[in-house]
Amino acid sequence: MGKSISIFHALIKNLNKIHKSSCEGVTVVQSSILYETSLHDEPSMQTVAEAIGMDITTFSRQIGTLEKKQLINRTPYSKDRRILLLSLTKAGRDLVEIINNK
Repeated sequence: MGKSISIFHALIKNLNKIHKSSCEGVTVVQSSILYETSLHDEPSMQTVAEAIGMDITTFSRQIGTLEKKQLINRTPYSKDRRILLLSLTKAGRDLVEIINNK
């Protein structure tokens, strides 16, 4: 088990290095949020938070940061205004494409 953990940490370290070289301006977590949002048509915040394994409070702060960077939009669901739907802006879609092509 110890060897598996050291391999896992080495992979994470290398992933972070790759990420830094391919997408300036967003963190690994923010990149994951953008990617997961791109996979669905207007997913709810809860759906994306669960998909990346993040609690909704921390997730909400990350979404706020992505909104300030004009990469993502939050829109209330018309049938239940407590539910917020996510969508990528043009800049967000472009960034996901850049990250995916690196």
